[in-house]
Amino acid sequence: MTDLAKHLSKYNAFGSLCGAVYDLFEWVCCNALHHMLKNKPKFGLISGGAALVLTTVFALCVQVYAGVMLRGLYADGAFFVTHIAEKQGLCIMQPARPFSQILTQWPIVVGMWLGRRSLYDVALGFSLSTNIMPGLFILASCLVMSAKDRVLAVFPVFIYFSTILSSQFASVTEGLVATAYFWFLLTLIVYGNFGLIHKIIVSFLALGCLRLQEGMIFLGPLLVFVCVLRFRRETRLWNKVILAFVAVCGLVSAAIAVGYALYPVDAGERSSFLGSFLAFKWVYNRGWLSGYWGVNLCAILGVVAAISILLVIVRPLYGWLVFYIFLLFFVRSFGFSILFPISCYAADPV
Repeated sequence: MTDLAKHLSKYNAFGSLCGAVYDLFEWVCCNALHHMLKNKPKFGLISGGAALVLTTVFALCVQVYAGVMLRGLYADGAFFVTHIAEKQGLCIMQPARPFSQILTQWPIVVGMWLGRRSLYDVALGFSLSTNIMPGLFILASCLVMSAKDRVLAVFPVFIYFSTILSSQFASVTEGLVATAYFWFLLTLIVYGNFGLIHKIIVSFLALGCLRLQEGMIFLGPLLVFVCVLRFRRETRLWNKVILAFVAVCGLVSAAIAVGYALYPVDAGERSSFLGSFLAFKWVYNRGWLSGYWGVNLCAILGVVAAISILLVIVRPLYGWLVFYIFLLFFVRSFGFSILFPISCYAADPV
């Protein structure tokens, strides 16, 4: 513990600086986005899409600090770190989530191949990976879009700020990286140009969905729906073949997720999952860590984001209307204060 405390004490000054810069950046972003609502998608020398990208980059910087402070060891994080260090390899514990666990653990395995095998090195690598990986996928989603469409990056960015970051106090949770991974694939299908490299990446990502996480029960059908919409617009045969392949992967991933939900490794988990789902505890629960007045705001905002982006896809003429309403709610209700729990890492580093 003494050695760990020495490692952590090195970053106190950086934490204070990070908090001060964050306060300034929050003020600039909130005012800029308010101005954007009144003056179309551009303000000053920077576009609305660029503002979203910069905001995501800054959030990633804060997550780097969270990773350095070993926040990834919270909850089951210490359990995974111990097993990875002991096995000197991947630790796959959930048969329904192997790919999401591989996503966060492969950097640690690469680090061990390069000689970083101590317990602290493994812990630092795991903490950084679990904190940063979801944001990297969201940032990639923003960059996939063209400059003209990038203002609609508000949808994945909103998911990042209002759901992923607000749940990332337990960064070990596989659903965080799985959700970001899905949005990256979704963005590639909706906005991608379907060149050769694009088709290879989409096909690979679709295979990863097969055993990504139980959330594919809901995300799998959404993936199929988006593929069908783009399939109708495509004229090239190979593009249609790739979209059909992704749609099949979406259906299979949903079926696999249903199977693991109904027949999990632990039968008690099945009863708990089904009981909580049918009782709508994922929407409202007065129990421990239940959120604002017992409402699971993260889940509700995620559903709203999915419905909004679908409306933009199905009815492009409504795109700007949906975007402005969505962004108005984003800025005025949350601003960028959703990062407040993360900014508290400097005050509570252990």
